[in-house]
Amino acid sequence: MLKYQKMRQILEELLNNMEPGMAFPPVRELMATYGVCQSTVLRAIGELEEAGLLQRKAKSGIFVSTPPKKRSVTALLLSYPMSRSSNDIIRGVQERLLESRRGLLLLTWAGIGFQKLEKILDDNQIGSAIIQPSSDDVDDVEFINFVQRLEKRGIRLVIADVAVPGCRASFVGEENSHPFREMTLEMLSSGVKSLTVAGKMGNRVYAKRLAGIRNALKKTDISLKQVDLSEYSTAEQKAAAILKSGGKGILLTDAGSSTAIAYELRLAIPEQDLSGYYIGGVVEPGESWPISGKGSAWLQKQSLEIGHQAVDMLQSQQSSPNIKLLPLIKGQ
Repeated sequence: MLKYQKMRQILEELLNNMEPGMAFPPVRELMATYGVCQSTVLRAIGELEEAGLLQRKAKSGIFVSTPPKKRSVTALLLSYPMSRSSNDIIRGVQERLLESRRGLLLLTWAGIGFQKLEKILDDNQIGSAIIQPSSDDVDDVEFINFVQRLEKRGIRLVIADVAVPGCRASFVGEENSHPFREMTLEMLSSGVKSLTVAGKMGNRVYAKRLAGIRNALKKTDISLKQVDLSEYSTAEQKAAAILKSGGKGILLTDAGSSTAIAYELRLAIPEQDLSGYYIGGVVEPGESWPISGKGSAWLQKQSLEIGHQAVDMLQSQQSSPNIKLLPLIKGQ
């Protein structure tokens, strides 16, 4: 972490204990207190000014900003705005906001960065936001800090689909551990004796789903192998690595690649052997799961309902519920 970034964190902690309109410590006082140079303090203060947290007044000093009156507009912040699940979430949010005659500001941080996104929220006086991150975002320190800054500034938040660590915001959508526990239990009841879990190891979402799988395996002697999908570039390579592990029960934890990998598994597994496999994963709404036979299972995101529930949470002021919207559906 750079010196000015560390200094910004220190100044943000000071702001947590100050009220709007209060005088902020002078630059020279901050330099002496924390043993840093003037340029470090000025850069940290400059970023807080851009974020709307501090305001400089000529010949008067630096003051804690008075928050502007919030508009009746809700921001929907998306990591991947063009996926099927995101489109359904957008539609669900729009339907609910139209009912309450609130406006919608649709944004993504891809290509613009978090600081510019914060400025857009400030310029539009946004008081509430729904955020849909990806599983990769919840391992990104910059993204986590961004969400936490929004919380500190009093923006009411609901996180959709993937929970953000360290944030107190309400959460709606996918409960990462429970559905994979249920899917594993289904596999065990079908007679599966060996399991393979495949995903991006080290990812927080993967870890939670793995915890659900391991919970289902308590008091059993079933072997569990893990395949790190981040080591392979194509769906064909990933499918080959999964089959090489030897597991007859296959759990695909990465929503973005589950359908493509399942397709490659379907091509690689001979028809006469397919009924001996039990394959589960997360698929987008409306996608066809390319595995046939009695040994198939899948989870499907109910994204339209996620959008509805997210707006309901914002408007009802509920605190930190966790709504499970990923039912297990047995294959035919």
